[in-house]
Amino acid sequence: MLKVLHEKWNQSPEDLYQSGLLEPHHRTRERFMALYRTTCNESPTQVALSISRAPNSVWKWIKDYNESGPEALQYQRTGEHPLFVHSSHPL
Repeated sequence: MLKVLHEKWNQSPEDLYQSGLLEPHHRTRERFMALYRTTCNESPTQVALSISRAPNSVWKWIKDYNESGPEALQYQRTGEHPLFVHSSHPL
């Protein structure tokens, strides 16, 4: 079973929990909290189902964290459609 290697990054489960509460972006908080929950003996699949995510998402977050550290969990907007911005300029 894949484990969160928090010691590798000089972190504790409590550090993951605190990041899950304090990170500015809600998706980053979600990722840290998911990792924290797996350190509390919940399986990644259980966590994923409880937060309405695909199990592969949680597995990927663990893998990314283990390989690259806490920075790997920071949410970054991808190439999806940009947010709609209302313009006051008439057509």
